[in-house]
Amino acid sequence: MSTTQFIDELAAGNASGAKDILNDMLSARAFDALEDRKIQIAQNIFNGSQVQEEKEDHHQNGYDHVREPISDEPYLDNARERFNELKKQNPHKKGTQEHKDWHSGASAAYEEHKDILRGN
Repeated sequence: MSTTQFIDELAAGNASGAKDILNDMLSARAFDALEDRKIQIAQNIFNGSQVQEEKEDHHQNGYDHVREPISDEPYLDNARERFNELKKQNPHKKGTQEHKDWHSGASAAYEEHKDILRGN
């Protein structure tokens, strides 16, 4: 249905026909807007989950990079020194979210090892 048909129905004095055409046009616009919104929501959901997976990967990579080497350190001071050396090996550009996520994972491994050394 088109606007021209709506106007023709009004000009012909056919209020019922004009009403039906108007309702059809409004329904079509509402349906199109709803479809556009569903696509937008789906894209946001997909992109959000993809970002979360990348964050978890960077975090896990940092954790794994630090966990192995410091797990052999029997003293807290040695573990701290080794951790400080290892965290400098972060492969991501400083200031990026990837860098922060990697560092967060590396720090988690160090904190876990500290707890082990302290007997917690």
